[in-house]
Amino acid sequence: VAPPVAPHQVPVRRPRAFCSHDLENWDLACTVVYECIDDVRHVPLVAEAAGMSVGHVRCVLAVLLRYDAIFLVDIFQYSNRYVCTGKLAQLPLDDAPRIFAHLFPPDVEPTRLACQELLRWYALMRPQLAVGVTVEDHCSRLPAGVAARPAVQCGVRHGLLRRVHEWPIVPSDADLPLVAEGLLGDAASVLTHHIRRRSCVDALCVALRWPREELLAHLKPHVNARRCHILWKS
Repeated sequence: VAPPVAPHQVPVRRPRAFCSHDLENWDLACTVVYECIDDVRHVPLVAEAAGMSVGHVRCVLAVLLRYDAIFLVDIFQYSNRYVCTGKLAQLPLDDAPRIFAHLFPPDVEPTRLACQELLRWYALMRPQLAVGVTVEDHCSRLPAGVAARPAVQCGVRHGLLRRVHEWPIVPSDADLPLVAEGLLGDAASVLTHHIRRRSCVDALCVALRWPREELLAHLKPHVNARRCHILWKS
């Protein structure tokens, strides 16, 4: 059974060689949604591009997951924090050129040396650091020709990296109206609902249609007043 698809997740296409179902035999909904996946859009943006409801697209993405046509990652930002996992040390170096081939330019062969350089980049995100390391911290140390977004997505896909999420917590229900105070329209009820559900910052941003910086700026005075706490958890 395919795992549930959250609105704040980003579907990423897998190479067709990994797909367990003939793409030519997909139904129209799968084809339309698949064509709208650009490895950047989260679920509501895919739905908007496909002209379908978010609920329908989430069901279609669950089917594509079952076909191994896609995998799911978090919204990519250079401020995202990650830690490497124990799988990094277990990855056979002979397998690395095959796994990482798509990260390099078409005219560049992924040599063992280049793959070792990429693995060292993953290893910079040491789990000993309590809240992980941002992509921006070490972006300049990526191998030549390798972009940060696909490198991170590949690391997450193969279990080499794990995202460290931010979780806004309001311990007292009495403080929730104060945290939501001043928000216009249905933003107050959306914020309250998701904080009660213990949603991460990514989920809140998608639900509110706010950038991360705007959400954290709204929460900052409440964090300073100790009405709200930001927890980091992978």
